[in-house]
Amino acid sequence: MPGIFGSRAPLLADLNLVLQVFIAGLLLFGYYSIRRGLVSRHRKIMISAVALNLLAIIFLMIPSNFLLATPQYPGYGGYGPLSGLTDIFIYFHMIGGGLLMLLALYLIASMYNYPKPNRLRTRHFETLMRLLLVLWLATMVGGFFNYTLKYIL
Repeated sequence: MPGIFGSRAPLLADLNLVLQVFIAGLLLFGYYSIRRGLVSRHRKIMISAVALNLLAIIFLMIPSNFLLATPQYPGYGGYGPLSGLTDIFIYFHMIGGGLLMLLALYLIASMYNYPKPNRLRTRHFETLMRLLLVLWLATMVGGFFNYTLKYIL
């Protein structure tokens, strides 16, 4: 099924692109909220961003990168002029994004004091959250770059 932006992208990839822009807005609004001291709002926004991104990974990213690997969509499975380079960037993006989601889930679990061994506890929440925000936004930029390589160039 063709996408909504007139590129070679399938609909799932275009829907994910729109959702990721929305999630980026949530991340920035969450950051703005915590800077204003609105901890409860910040927590709700960031948990919503993590949940939406996990849903995007499961229902949009995985299917658009693995299940649609057919000649029908250039850039998939070795098709297209930049397919080798695209695959390398996609693997880096998947590994980085997966690690970021694990860190986000760890921080959420830590904030709610779920029992965990002493070696997994942290007191550096603010530093880790700032690092997560920067890396998450950088990973999103990488995702937009992958989209451009895969479907536009």
